[in-house]
Amino acid sequence: MRIEEREIFTFEELSIEAQEKAIEDTRDGSSYLDYDWFDSTKEDFEDFLETIGFNGVNSYFSGFWSQGDGACFDFTSIELDKFFTDSTCFEPYTTLHNDFKKSNEKIIKKLLRFKDAVTFRSCENGYSTHHCHSKTRYIDFDIDGCGGKSHLINVEKATAAFLDGLRGLYESLSDEYYSCLNNQYDYLNSEEAIKDFIIGGDFEFLKNGEKI
Repeated sequence: MRIEEREIFTFEELSIEAQEKAIEDTRDGSSYLDYDWFDSTKEDFEDFLETIGFNGVNSYFSGFWSQGDGACFDFTSIELDKFFTDSTCFEPYTTLHNDFKKSNEKIIKKLLRFKDAVTFRSCENGYSTHHCHSKTRYIDFDIDGCGGKSHLINVEKATAAFLDGLRGLYESLSDEYYSCLNNQYDYLNSEEAIKDFIIGGDFEFLKNGEKI
């Protein structure tokens, strides 16, 4: 039998070098960020989309170090009345939405005349097999054929004019969502955040910074 005595330290009692080791070991450890750290950001984004009229929303992302990483979202329809009204403040997404409405005001007025005749939805494209970013989806639409040929032509013209802007907004919102996730991830891996995690967890260490 062997009895061994060891000095036990809190993080704040460690030397600078030992603290650096403790931080790096924590950052690289499998238990750190072993949870859905992105939940609040994802919830905010999806809440915003639902607020402005997107239905059946699900968002996705991959990141943050590989080519093809990014974010996107699926939706099954858009309630145009809600989409064209002022949105609740969910920055930075609200600014993108409001800018879109301002720059497409004339097109929006035309489309509102046919709001019950057209349905927009997201669809996966060929890129979605291997990647997850704003260009892995395209936006398609269905038009209710009721109302005669001239009515149909007018709906198609209004829809086509609106669709280009909607695609641009979709990509901008997805890219902004990815940027928010990336910023959050970078912060959680920062020295400041890891220090707070270690101190809040009351972890103990050996003199060299190795966690017990």
